[in-house]
Amino acid sequence: MGNDNGLAHVAAAVGAPTLMIFGPTPDRELGPLPPHVRILRSGLECEPCWFRDRLQACAGRIDCLRTLGVSTVLEILERMLK
Repeated sequence: MGNDNGLAHVAAAVGAPTLMIFGPTPDRELGPLPPHVRILRSGLECEPCWFRDRLQACAGRIDCLRTLGVSTVLEILERMLK
């Protein structure tokens, strides 16, 4: 599991089950990802905002990441690793 960083991309490239967490940065520009990679976003209407309004909708609080609870992440990880 990781955010949009190099290590998460390396894990995905070597075939490890990977959960990538995205907030203000876009994930669709990465192109299609293999089936062992899961993208997690909060689903707020304003995301991704990194290349548009850059954090204006939430006044810099990065609500798209704040609203992703630990329990949600753990639940998805447990399902992925079964």
